[in-house]
Amino acid sequence: MALDLAVAVSSGGQFLGRICEQGDVLGLFLEDNERRIQRRLTSMIGARMSDWPPRLICATEWPKLAEGGLDEIRKWCQSVEKPRLVIVDILEMVRSHAGKTSTQYTSDYEALKELQKLAGDMKISILVLHHQRKAAADNLLDTISGTGGLGGGSDAVIILGEDGAGHFLWGKGREIDSFRIIVKMENFRWRDLGEKPESKGSGQRLRIIALLASSVRPMKVSEITAALPDQQAVNIKNLLPDMYRDGEIASPARGVYASLQWKPEPLGTNRAML
Repeated sequence: MALDLAVAVSSGGQFLGRICEQGDVLGLFLEDNERRIQRRLTSMIGARMSDWPPRLICATEWPKLAEGGLDEIRKWCQSVEKPRLVIVDILEMVRSHAGKTSTQYTSDYEALKELQKLAGDMKISILVLHHQRKAAADNLLDTISGTGGLGGGSDAVIILGEDGAGHFLWGKGREIDSFRIIVKMENFRWRDLGEKPESKGSGQRLRIIALLASSVRPMKVSEITAALPDQQAVNIKNLLPDMYRDGEIASPARGVYASLQWKPEPLGTNRAML
């Protein structure tokens, strides 16, 4: 997802359906190698390197922040026409660890505070990627590996999660409204499939919600059951009316269901609903 964002910003393209203001991007993909990045860019854009965004610089090695890495980011910002975004993937590769006189919370806080200050000084955005714990948690913030100092040292936290319905993106911050959207990856490009309902239902319900969110139009019961061949058709047929009554999905016509985010096309359009 970070590489998708890097391509969108450096080319002035779209990320999750939103147009990005074009600018120079520095991507520090420190857990990757050049061959893997090239393979992903080829899947996303095509094999011709002349089509790749010239304003995107990718690096697979970088000094730690305290050993010159922070100064190198600043130098890059000063060397390009319009620095817009720096991606650090992953924090562990550039941070310093807690010393004998420092707590883990302080170490986590300071690891991001330096980058936050640099972002303010250079008027850019810095996206820092970090690992999540494998164990599930009721509060998504508790899935971040480390202490609360990581959240305290950043302006916003965005978490890529996964449940029975697939992937979703959750975020909140000091200057952004909280959000929770369903996302799907195709050829390393990510799509926004709409707002994710706060459903605590079964995995089967979550999969139906995700399926309807990914559809450009309402679906008949037969289409829904065909798209979920590993599920019992009769169970889905009986479940759909319950989900509609519970406010999890919409039903624009009898036997037809849609995502809550679906909106009918204005009158006068030629395309039929089904």
